[in-house]
Amino acid sequence: MHTARTWSVTQLSNEVLDREYAARVGNDRASTAELLMYLGEMEARKRYIPAGYPSMFRFCVEHGRMSEDVAYKRIRTARMARRFPEIYDRIADGRLTISALVLLAPEMTEHTAARLLSDAEYKTNEQVKRLLAAVAPKPDVPTKEREVPSPSASVAASIESRDVSTSSAELAVRPVAPSQSNESSESMGPLWSTTADADGAHYRSGASEAPEAPETPQAPHATVPRGAPQAKRTQHTPLSPTSMHVSATLSMQVYEQLQEARELLSHRLASRELSEVLESLLAIALPVLRKQKFAEASRPRAPRSKDRPINENDSAASPSQARQIPAHVKREVWERDGGRCTFVGTDGHRCTCRERIEFDHRVPVAKGGASTVENVRLLCRAHNQYEAERLLGERFMRGKRAWASGKIHPRRTPIHGQRDKSVATSSTTAAP
Repeated sequence: MHTARTWSVTQLSNEVLDREYAARVGNDRASTAELLMYLGEMEARKRYIPAGYPSMFRFCVEHGRMSEDVAYKRIRTARMARRFPEIYDRIADGRLTISALVLLAPEMTEHTAARLLSDAEYKTNEQVKRLLAAVAPKPDVPTKEREVPSPSASVAASIESRDVSTSSAELAVRPVAPSQSNESSESMGPLWSTTADADGAHYRSGASEAPEAPETPQAPHATVPRGAPQAKRTQHTPLSPTSMHVSATLSMQVYEQLQEARELLSHRLASRELSEVLESLLAIALPVLRKQKFAEASRPRAPRSKDRPINENDSAASPSQARQIPAHVKREVWERDGGRCTFVGTDGHRCTCRERIEFDHRVPVAKGGASTVENVRLLCRAHNQYEAERLLGERFMRGKRAWASGKIHPRRTPIHGQRDKSVATSSTTAAP
């Protein structure tokens, strides 16, 4: 039961108001520093996974009810503070703000941290940007000349810009504004490592990123080198219940491929709109992707005897056959689980992730589990790895990952008594 509070301070004198305001500002800074400390430790221990979330970002947004911007900045700053603990004091006493630290992040190294943190104290974001421009100057932008449109032309352009459907004859690429924090199910990455984690993604604390925009998770198995150009981002804005404005920067190769697709589909298209081109391409591509992912078929055949689930106890079954999930099982499991992760956290929260979904054996094949509808479920990558570590052991899974990455020889991998090395795999059967 919530206790009703009176949200009014009109009765306070000016002196009391000033004193109480100053006290709460100080408390807010101190509590923010403490929150960053706890947030960093929560992520380091991956406590978001047993709670039912695929990443710390999702945990902060969905469980902590933070906005996407706030979650991004706090997670980024928490990671920096674990590398450079002097940040906690600077936040607690107001010498540095979280926004300023996010701006500093791309240039923060063991060699530059002390100077940057000292020089950025008590500075506004604009002043921090000027500081960074002096520390890491960029080349001048070349001068460009263009004709200024007349007022009447400006009005016409304004009216035309309201029509967000770009002509397919031109497929013009519009400038991309900073991302509006469309965070996918990928984790924002581990705080303590630059190598693949349970989510299979690589991250650097000092990677160059746009400071004002929430972080877009990086592609799996792709480390962004320091100083690399910012990844292209897609911006989408809902216009109505039935339409979405999408703006993206395309490579010239993709642009030319879209032009070719428009030409090849011209006999089907009622107009020359890009939206129709994409709609036609998706109609062709989605059935293929669904077939690859969960064996969707317009006329699925009835299971035959050879499609029966194979258990590793079968003497004639090879390890790869034992892990093979029949097509009809994939279809039924995908429909039953709704194409999303089925992991339920400690407080009853079911993971909302729909990306990087994998087929998982509840009872691992290495422990006699069969590829049946009852024993197969959908899990996201993070929770699949979590379950594998829980059932098979963290040490065993570390060995398997090192084996898979080629860092160690298969014979050195701990197999827990299994004679056939190929049997000792995770309980996962990943969807293509």
